Amino acid sequence: MNSKGEKIRFYHPIVKYTDKNGHAAYFLSTEGSINPQYELGQEVDVLYTSNHAEIKTFHAIWLVIVLMAMLGIVPIIIALIYFGCIYIKNKRINRLIHKGRCLETIIQSIEVKMFFRFRWLCSYVIYSENADSNYPDIKQVFKSGSFWFNPKPYIKNETISVYIDESNPRRYYMDTRFISAVK
Repeated sequence: MNSKGEKIRFYHPIVKYTDKNGHAAYFLSTEGSINPQYELGQEVDVLYTSNHAEIKTFHAIWLVIVLMAMLGIVPIIIALIYFGCIYIKNKRINRLIHKGRCLETIIQSIEVKMFFRFRWLCSYVIYSENADSNYPDIKQVFKSGSFWFNPKPYIKNETISVYIDESNPRRYYMDTRFISAVK
């Protein structure tokens, strides 16, 4: 019966084959379809063991192998994308550290960011601010990466270094490596 409650006829071929010892055997194929795939009396190749037989088709030979390969490839692709993103992020950070302009910014706050309103699942973020000497009324606010612990006990100064890209000031890196090294 289909989803509309109508009766549908499926055709499953009944196959007669002769094994290597010359014994005749029958089996009902597990693969069926709405329209018959084979004609009555049509010869097909059969794969069989002592307790199982099936028609030799792409599905019979390769389906399990292809599914297992896909199940194996998907996690590998996800891991490659993840580690590729980390590699690109670290490359950008290194470029900013070596070629960017270093600003000493004043730490304004350390804020807790909660995820999904769970108290046990939170991260900490450092916010700092820099006032340009040419434009004292314009303040730049910088945000650090996330910490899974409170970094406040590890911060000894009121300032923190921020490396900024001269060509695009939105690209910056707050240097919190000293916190990661302590933890």
